[in-house]
Amino acid sequence: MPLCSSRRSGGFTLLEILLVLLLLSLTAVAVIATIPSNQNDEAQKEARRLYHRLQLLNDEALLSGQDYGMYVDVTHGQYQFLLLTQDGWQAIDRYKMPSENTLPESLAMALTLGSAGEDDASLFENIEPLFGDEDLFDDIDETFSTQESAQKKVEPQLYFLSSGEVTPFSISVYPSDQASHQGWSVGAKANGELYLSRAEDDGQDAY
Repeated sequence: MPLCSSRRSGGFTLLEILLVLLLLSLTAVAVIATIPSNQNDEAQKEARRLYHRLQLLNDEALLSGQDYGMYVDVTHGQYQFLLLTQDGWQAIDRYKMPSENTLPESLAMALTLGSAGEDDASLFENIEPLFGDEDLFDDIDETFSTQESAQKKVEPQLYFLSSGEVTPFSISVYPSDQASHQGWSVGAKANGELYLSRAEDDGQDAY
């Protein structure tokens, strides 16, 4: 009885090559698709860290009877926590929470003062009497105009007072290659309530 033999080519068939190319394409698409997601996760992580730090700062202001502030440098993606002392605003370093903080290079931030329905003039309406007759902002022009001092004096834009008053604000943390509304928002409402939400919701759907 004649033997039936089959021979297989040592190369790949066209179908096998196409399947390999398809798998490589799907893998590349999956990798690219995860990049924005990872950046958004990083933005959420940094926003959540800022939110918890501000909660600690606000609680400390109420419990200690001291007034705190926060300076935000959106250009460099930095923020700094400050304490009001007899010598003015001083950097603080408490609760393993560094005074100066810098976002990763892949992230950016935006700051908006005030809240809906509230004009800028009312933001600090009740803050000035707490510090006496001297205006906290009298020396800002002088501070920024002089170049003689080795270290520039920092004044906060945001206040967390011992009276429970908080400057209404919103800080967006987002991937630097995306729009600010595609990130996460940390802020304070007009009633002093702190919130964390997606930037597109801006406190309306807080976590």
